[in-house]
Amino acid sequence: MPEHTPPEIVRLIKRCWSFNPANRPTIGQISSTLNHLHPGTNISVAEGILRRLEHYNTELEATVAARKDALHVEMAKVDALLSNVLPKSIVQELRNGQAAIPDYFSAVTVLFSDIPAFNDMVAKCMPFAIVDLLHRLYSKMDEVIERHDVYKVETIKDSYMVASGLPIRNDDRHAEEIAKVALLFLTASTEVHSPTEYQHHCTTVRLRIGMNSGPCVAAVIGQKQPRYCLVGDTVNTASRMETNGEELKIHITESTKRLLDPTSMFLIEARGLITIKVRFCSMA
Repeated sequence: MPEHTPPEIVRLIKRCWSFNPANRPTIGQISSTLNHLHPGTNISVAEGILRRLEHYNTELEATVAARKDALHVEMAKVDALLSNVLPKSIVQELRNGQAAIPDYFSAVTVLFSDIPAFNDMVAKCMPFAIVDLLHRLYSKMDEVIERHDVYKVETIKDSYMVASGLPIRNDDRHAEEIAKVALLFLTASTEVHSPTEYQHHCTTVRLRIGMNSGPCVAAVIGQKQPRYCLVGDTVNTASRMETNGEELKIHITESTKRLLDPTSMFLIEARGLITIKVRFCSMA
């Protein structure tokens, strides 16, 4: 019963519900009470009840509409949170009740970046300073990828992994997109100052980046806190290119170079032959 219901109506209803019939009001008493609530009117008891029911119905519709709008707002917040964990296309599939099955991508480009001096920084700087450094660095890198067709896969400590060509395929543009992002990452990193305790070693962050192009399989792994993982030799080789790279340089494979050469947008220098250990079908 609505809170603003007149006390007379509440008492009348309670009397009507009385277990003892003798305590229940007569039709005349009910009519007198209802007419008292509408002095100076000639409406019938039935008409008065219908008007009040219409009023309650209108209020109920307004309440339902408000609750529905609030539900839509909360659902949008949930979708936004899920989109920060999984690709939007995967989130939509899950919302539609579809199972997120592994998907094979014939051509993608994967990028890994890290800070070669990170372990030394951790040893010489306070933990809060390291957290602040990573937050400032990753915030700038996040701003970069927002402007390009790339997907942020994950970050582990100082390692930042992105890919292009998945989960939405983009023909052969994936290598160009990742190459542009890699150059912007290097520029952005030089704008991030090292922790105060490490300023005498280097004033700004110095990234090293590795890239590789090829096929891979992507899938949602796990039930609790699921992750969108990339599996394949392409991913492992990209990681090896990063760990065998040099500060403030982008180390790429021959497969990536073949995709970038037709664009005539990038200056690529040969490093020479080096030995890199690669395992087949490793997960990043």
